[in-house]
Amino acid sequence: MIEQAPLSGEQRVVLQMIYDGFRERGTWTTFGDVDRPLRKLGLRPERIIASIPRGLLPALQAGRVHPIARDELHLTLKGIEACDGGQEDIASFLSLVPWLAERELDFKPDDGHPEAALRVGANEIREFLQIQDDPAGPISRLREVINLQRWGWSGGDLPSGEWYVQVDRSIYRFAHVETLDDYLEVMAKWEEEDRKPYTTIPDDFYGPVDTFGSTEYISESPADTYVSQITVAAIQEAAAQSNWNSNKLFRLIDELNDSYVSGRAYSAHAMLRALLDHIPPILGCSDFNAVANNYRWTQTDKKYIRRLAEFRAQADDVLHRQISTHADFLDIDDIPQRAAINALLQVCADSL
Repeated sequence: MIEQAPLSGEQRVVLQMIYDGFRERGTWTTFGDVDRPLRKLGLRPERIIASIPRGLLPALQAGRVHPIARDELHLTLKGIEACDGGQEDIASFLSLVPWLAERELDFKPDDGHPEAALRVGANEIREFLQIQDDPAGPISRLREVINLQRWGWSGGDLPSGEWYVQVDRSIYRFAHVETLDDYLEVMAKWEEEDRKPYTTIPDDFYGPVDTFGSTEYISESPADTYVSQITVAAIQEAAAQSNWNSNKLFRLIDELNDSYVSGRAYSAHAMLRALLDHIPPILGCSDFNAVANNYRWTQTDKKYIRRLAEFRAQADDVLHRQISTHADFLDIDDIPQRAAINALLQVCADSL
């Protein structure tokens, strides 16, 4: 592992304030939560945040250099570990991951839904970790941390009202981790695998797919998608038993993911806007404003839905602003974070 340079006193103050807010509320601290308190201490929060290593505090979700009040400040696992009190959350996380990997290995989907993924309720996690129920306690923080991992996703509620974690098969990679360094080493190897060059299998190729001449081939791109494949599988499972015609829904998701992976910012904006306008009837609403204002969202999901509602105005600007002499700074990172659309679509899957 690459050694982290020592943090300055100012950087430690900012990280700790971010974590303290996270620990108090059970949801990620926003820039607006820490901006004035830090300035009262005579600090310049935007400058300090920009200086904190990305291995502790990732870049802002929309790729902005200067944060705005609603930007959530997501600490990495290393970032949490660097804060006073964070070791407790890391210990719970490291206990949970191998257990979830074991549960996923033993999971048997229904015969009619072979693509179904394992769902583990919050009450099961609470019981396994022997943690008391607390709406803003360690279980809520674990949910937020899991949402930033590639192997799992927490969205929607079970019939009991408990939230759940949906676990992808890729968690097998972490079945034997014991320390945070173990976990990060596996994560680094996984990311390195995704960076290896692959070429799509030619249509006229016949034979084993592991090699073709001296080139390795794979049938699908290994790149991450905007709408998680776990979420897509959940919608497919629900759609198979639903009266809704979901064909257009899947087309919009496919085209949105394709635009995102290809870095086509305008297409991604258009597809996301179309998707948001398409799904309200699933939630018993006439339009997305009703989805944002009238549907009963959890505290965390409400933030995500508010961001998506704000995005619709941004998408309108992207689609209808006419040519001018001014530069255009739109980038693929200007669409909302993946967690927002996945939270929405997981609820849609539960409602189909």
